[in-house]
Amino acid sequence: MFLAIGFGYVLARWNDSISKSGKGLVKFVFWVALPSMLFIKVVDTSLPSEVPWHFLSAFYIPSIAIFFFGAFIAKRVFSWKHEELGIAGVTCCYGNLALLGLPIILNSFGPVFLTPALILIASQSTILFGLTIFWLEKEPDETRFRNILNLFVRKVLGNPIVLSLVLGFLVNIFEISVPSILRSSLDLFSIAAPGCSLFALGVCLAGYRLTLNNTTVLGFVVMRNFFHPLLVLGLCTFLDVSNHWKAVAVLFAAMPTGINAFIFAEQYELRQEAVSMTIILSTIVSMFTLTVLVYVFKVI
Repeated sequence: MFLAIGFGYVLARWNDSISKSGKGLVKFVFWVALPSMLFIKVVDTSLPSEVPWHFLSAFYIPSIAIFFFGAFIAKRVFSWKHEELGIAGVTCCYGNLALLGLPIILNSFGPVFLTPALILIASQSTILFGLTIFWLEKEPDETRFRNILNLFVRKVLGNPIVLSLVLGFLVNIFEISVPSILRSSLDLFSIAAPGCSLFALGVCLAGYRLTLNNTTVLGFVVMRNFFHPLLVLGLCTFLDVSNHWKAVAVLFAAMPTGINAFIFAEQYELRQEAVSMTIILSTIVSMFTLTVLVYVFKVI
């Protein structure tokens, strides 16, 4: 799987025309292929009868803790300004679940692992985007509330991945039949999603530049790739989360920083270089950490 990422990265760096056309592929993956696959997977998946609170708590309590710890370290150790700390938080806690996490789950594990994966993909943006937007918006109270609400709706409900999951859950819960002509088209797009997602991720990473002399980036990568999964593993064990749900939670906590962190940095014009370097370095590190984790969870 990482070879597909590397293939996209090398081709995009080697040939500028491939890089430009690759951006079209990224849009296709984000707006068509991934939403189609996620919708179909949710519709076909047996959903739990109750909300898995232990599982969600084991993942999001550490995620939120890492958000604030990343902001604290950025301020106290790396001297970031207060208005930049939301960017530090989302860079440390937001993982690349859709483009990288889901293909790994689909290729490495059985269908029983799919339900917890879909639940986390559906909820991550809702929870962590809301926290990030709340931190970054600093206008007076009334204006701030309007900005937060508008941004939240655009970022979450306007996200085709989140929207496809919400629609899929509704179709599944209310047992709505998907018309065969629509189903066949969605199935066709779904087949392309995993491979195209990994290649598109490589194309995206080719647009970033990496230098290893940035201690801020190294600190963020340690929190993203090591501290986060360790905290999730500990809380999953404490809360007695079942093995396959624990595996998904820990693997997703170990995912590299998601590209949406850079989108926030670009939108607010804050620390774009540090975020982009964190994305690429955490992705490189995850090649090794995720390989080890997948092996461990397959064995146990």
